[in-house]
Amino acid sequence: MFRIAVCDDQEQEIEEISKYIENYVQTTGIQAEVKKYEKPVMLVDDVEDGKCFDIIFIDIEMPGMSGMEAISKIKAITPYCLIVIVSAYQQYAISAIELEVFRYLVKGKLDSVFDRCMDAAMKRLRVENQNYYIISSERKKNKILCSDILYCSKDGKMVLLHTKNGVIRERKTLQALQHDLGELCNHFIAVERGYIINMNYVTKIEKSEIILEQEIRLPIGGTYLAEVRKQINDFWRGQL
Repeated sequence: MFRIAVCDDQEQEIEEISKYIENYVQTTGIQAEVKKYEKPVMLVDDVEDGKCFDIIFIDIEMPGMSGMEAISKIKAITPYCLIVIVSAYQQYAISAIELEVFRYLVKGKLDSVFDRCMDAAMKRLRVENQNYYIISSERKKNKILCSDILYCSKDGKMVLLHTKNGVIRERKTLQALQHDLGELCNHFIAVERGYIINMNYVTKIEKSEIILEQEIRLPIGGTYLAEVRKQINDFWRGQL
């Protein structure tokens, strides 16, 4: 499910863009939900409150908070969100480039470019999502770069993802998490019933312990030891 926001101070413009999205969704069969905003400050408030979007279509000249100001705030919170400016004016293009927006569309000329814009956005999102583990709820979506995950551990009915940027909790079994991570890459292995590690961060194995960067020491289960040694050795040979 892709989450899309449309922000414009003119209701007619919002409905027009929403119709383009609806037609694209019907044609391609993707799943998407659209949230509409007439005030950029309301969009920013929702993003700051944890609401997450994959794509945001936004105008520039609006009363109160400008589109550029809103984009700057949103990018600081969710840098992976694709921002598409839809404006009647082209003079903001240079500023848009500086903010690294995904596309700049001109109002009144959407017929020939909108579907191409959506095709490119879908392609970008699918490629990027292959590198991210996504925790999604009704209110919030966390995208965690797989390469940032050091190891994962069991904590009752929850799992803890220990990343470079802190610990993130998810209600899921460790076995289900290992399966989902395995769909994204082959860097994660179980070393004990309560631990999954990212082999990129292994520094050595000492007896029944595996040592990761930052001097993280985790136990290796007795029934896991032979297979863990084999997988680590195979992984290291593959890096040569």
